[in-house]
Amino acid sequence: MNIMITGAGSGIGREAAKRFAGQCKHKLYLVSRNKQKLDSLKSEILEKDQDSDIELLYGSVYEESDIHKWEKVLSSEFAALDVLIHNAGKLIKKPFADLHMQDWLEVYKVNVFGPAMLTSRMIQFMMKSEIKSSGFRAHIVNISSMGGIQGSQKFPGLSAYSSSKGAVITMTECMAEEFAERKIAVNCLAFGSADTAMFREAFPGVRAGQTAESMAEYLVKFALEGDMHFNGKTLQLSRSTP
Repeated sequence: MNIMITGAGSGIGREAAKRFAGQCKHKLYLVSRNKQKLDSLKSEILEKDQDSDIELLYGSVYEESDIHKWEKVLSSEFAALDVLIHNAGKLIKKPFADLHMQDWLEVYKVNVFGPAMLTSRMIQFMMKSEIKSSGFRAHIVNISSMGGIQGSQKFPGLSAYSSSKGAVITMTECMAEEFAERKIAVNCLAFGSADTAMFREAFPGVRAGQTAESMAEYLVKFALEGDMHFNGKTLQLSRSTP
């Protein structure tokens, strides 16, 4: 399978990339703004398996110029895209009254506008995938948060982040409805707290509910098999709220 993961430089995205690569049967398109982290990830994967097929895509999910470059890469390889995982995320923690327009824009550009724009440009490659036994040819997995469902009550200061993740859930339902005729499944995972750098920075001293590794393990399995059972759904992946 050909799989694209955004936000692959760290956290859950990084762990998911390593697990996909360990299966030795996938071509990975790994997206991140952080070139150093992405390069180190590729080196780490290749140390374990020199035959891993990895394409690094540097840039921001909300920059049209970067998306256009990635589009050219897939076009040059005549690639079909089987799985698209929108994992890149941005969190700003501030009291509501202290949030400025730039804060809202930064969060929404990464969490909402980026996945929307990237999906619209990647559909052409997903249409090249063969229809599988599930009845779908490809699977889009959006990453939301329990904060976008009901978790905001526990942690004030997440208005921009939580509302953007709520938008991701609604966008998932809209995408699934529109892409059904094209045989492309769209689902969403609402993660609870995971021990990532983003979580530790936002909540110093707070213990996360799960590890990035355990979340990534579930994400990989769901990305490959979730379309057999779900479409347009949001699954809550949390032992608590959030």
